[in-house]
Amino acid sequence: MLQVNQPLLVGVLAPRRAQRDVAVLRRTPPDVVEYRADLQAAVVPARIAAALHALRTHLACPILFTLRDASEGGEFDGGDERRIAAYRAALPHVDALDVEIANRAVLRHLHADLARFNTTVIASFHDFSETPAQRALDGLVRAGFAAGAHVVKLACHCATPHDAFRLLAVPQRHAGRAIAVIGMGPMGRAVRMVAPAFGSVLGYAAASAAVAPGQLTVEELRQAWELLGVR
Repeated sequence: MLQVNQPLLVGVLAPRRAQRDVAVLRRTPPDVVEYRADLQAAVVPARIAAALHALRTHLACPILFTLRDASEGGEFDGGDERRIAAYRAALPHVDALDVEIANRAVLRHLHADLARFNTTVIASFHDFSETPAQRALDGLVRAGFAAGAHVVKLACHCATPHDAFRLLAVPQRHAGRAIAVIGMGPMGRAVRMVAPAFGSVLGYAAASAAVAPGQLTVEELRQAWELLGVR
């Protein structure tokens, strides 16, 4: 289970370039490595389990498993049955699981498994076109925690400073909750760099190549956080 009592830097690993990404993450270790299972040739439970087991031998940090849905910028377009099978294959090998808020019903099927493995649940939302209104953002936070999440992650396209400030204000409006805010678009890099100063608990960074707009490298994000004095 992840401890989020300080901001955690998450290094993103894409299976299709796993060897290169692992090499980068060994040189510049993140706090957590995110295994993006949707970015592999085929989502097969046995392959997922084998890949995660091997990853444990190369990296000492906790592992976050993500199977990002195509509707939220990922490449997985299977149904709930395939999604649940993939999650169950991953759970013995990981510390945290990312499930979209839109797919939160899946968590009910995984309740016993999540409790058995003491897995941290991150309920996530991604909008590559805009930053929703404050009321909508607050509703997403409530929905994520109501589904049983330990952390709620909101990743939004920030076109203007106003968008950025609206997103950065979310952790402050829900003080005492573990919330991660991630910026994408023109103001995305700025949001990613300063988010921990506003109470965000997770920051996502690239290994050998970015997988989202505005994503910095692990080293760049670490340096930005150090300059802010949040690490």
